[in-house]
Amino acid sequence: MPTQPHSPSGQKSSMVITKEFLVGLAAIAIGAYNLYFFYLQKAKTIKPIISLDITHSIADIILVIAGLILWITAYKLWRFKWHSRGLF
Repeated sequence: MPTQPHSPSGQKSSMVITKEFLVGLAAIAIGAYNLYFFYLQKAKTIKPIISLDITHSIADIILVIAGLILWITAYKLWRFKWHSRGLF
Protein backbone atom coordinates (compact mmCIF):
# COMPACT_ATOMS: atom_id res chain seq x y z
CA MET A 1 0.00 0.00 0.00
CA PRO A 2 1.68 3.23 -1.11
CA THR A 3 1.80 6.04 1.38
CA GLN A 4 1.41 9.63 0.47
CA PRO A 5 4.27 11.91 1.47
CA HIS A 6 3.45 14.48 4.09
CA SER A 7 3.80 17.98 2.83
CA PRO A 8 4.58 20.50 5.54
CA SER A 9 4.30 23.27 2.97
CA GLY A 10 0.63 22.35 2.41
CA GLN A 11 -0.13 23.02 6.06
CA LYS A 12 1.74 26.29 5.94
CA SER A 13 -0.07 27.55 2.83
CA SER A 14 -3.40 26.69 4.44
CA MET A 15 -2.47 28.81 7.46
CA VAL A 16 -1.43 31.70 5.18
CA ILE A 17 -4.76 31.54 3.34
CA THR A 18 -6.68 31.54 6.63
CA LYS A 19 -4.67 34.42 8.06
CA GLU A 20 -5.05 36.52 4.91
CA PHE A 21 -8.78 35.88 4.84
CA LEU A 22 -9.26 36.76 8.52
CA VAL A 23 -7.08 39.89 8.40
CA GLY A 24 -8.89 40.98 5.23
CA LEU A 25 -12.24 40.40 6.91
CA ALA A 26 -11.15 42.45 9.92
CA ALA A 27 -9.88 45.29 7.70
CA ILE A 28 -13.12 45.42 5.71
CA ALA A 29 -15.27 45.25 8.84
CA ILE A 30 -13.36 47.99 10.68
CA GLY A 31 -13.18 50.29 7.65
CA ALA A 32 -16.85 49.84 6.77
CA TYR A 33 -17.89 50.29 10.41
CA ASN A 34 -15.92 53.52 10.70
CA LEU A 35 -17.27 54.89 7.41
CA TYR A 36 -20.86 53.93 8.22
CA PHE A 37 -20.95 55.52 11.65
CA PHE A 38 -18.87 58.53 10.58
CA TYR A 39 -21.38 59.44 7.87
CA LEU A 40 -24.34 58.46 10.06
CA GLN A 41 -23.20 60.99 12.67
CA LYS A 42 -22.48 63.52 9.93
CA ALA A 43 -26.04 63.19 8.59
CA LYS A 44 -27.47 63.90 12.05
CA THR A 45 -25.47 67.06 12.60
CA ILE A 46 -24.68 69.60 9.94
CA LYS A 47 -21.04 70.64 10.21
CA PRO A 48 -18.67 72.06 7.66
CA ILE A 49 -16.24 69.53 6.23
CA ILE A 50 -12.73 70.06 7.57
CA SER A 51 -9.54 68.40 6.43
CA LEU A 52 -9.58 65.94 9.32
CA ASP A 53 -12.89 64.51 8.11
CA ILE A 54 -11.53 64.01 4.61
CA THR A 55 -8.34 62.29 5.78
CA HIS A 56 -10.36 60.05 8.11
CA SER A 57 -12.61 59.01 5.23
CA ILE A 58 -9.65 58.38 2.92
CA ALA A 59 -7.94 56.24 5.56
CA ASP A 60 -11.07 54.12 6.01
CA ILE A 61 -11.48 53.71 2.26
CA ILE A 62 -7.85 52.58 1.98
CA LEU A 63 -8.48 50.11 4.81
CA VAL A 64 -11.43 48.60 2.95
CA ILE A 65 -9.43 48.39 -0.29
CA ALA A 66 -6.54 46.69 1.54
CA GLY A 67 -8.99 44.14 2.96
CA LEU A 68 -10.33 43.42 -0.52
CA ILE A 69 -6.79 42.98 -1.84
CA LEU A 70 -6.07 40.51 0.96
CA TRP A 71 -9.23 38.56 0.07
CA ILE A 72 -8.19 38.45 -3.60
CA THR A 73 -4.72 37.23 -2.63
CA ALA A 74 -6.18 34.53 -0.36
CA TYR A 75 -8.49 33.41 -3.18
CA LYS A 76 -5.58 33.18 -5.63
CA LEU A 77 -3.52 31.17 -3.13
CA TRP A 78 -6.47 28.86 -2.44
CA ARG A 79 -7.11 28.37 -6.16
CA PHE A 80 -3.43 27.58 -6.80
CA LYS A 81 -3.39 25.10 -3.91
CA TRP A 82 -6.60 23.49 -5.16
CA HIS A 83 -5.22 22.96 -8.68
CA SER A 84 -1.77 21.85 -7.55
CA ARG A 85 -3.21 19.30 -5.10
CA GLY A 86 -3.21 16.50 -7.69
CA LEU A 87 0.33 17.09 -8.93
CA PHE A 88 2.13 15.31 -6.10
